[in-house]
Amino acid sequence: KYVEVGVQYDFNKNLTAVVDYKINLLDDDKDYKYSKADTKNTLALGLIYQF
Repeated sequence: KYVEVGVQYDFNKNLTAVVDYKINLLDDDKDYKYSKADTKNTLALGLIYQF
């Protein structure tokens, strides 16, 4: 259970920047600690060069 927000910006026809933020909706509860479920929010950054 999560919500993901993403943004993509094209600098030019070859270079693109990407930012994604994943908001986890799971509670930070002891039940998830033993099941190895990730309860943290995640930020992802990327640059894509196409030639």
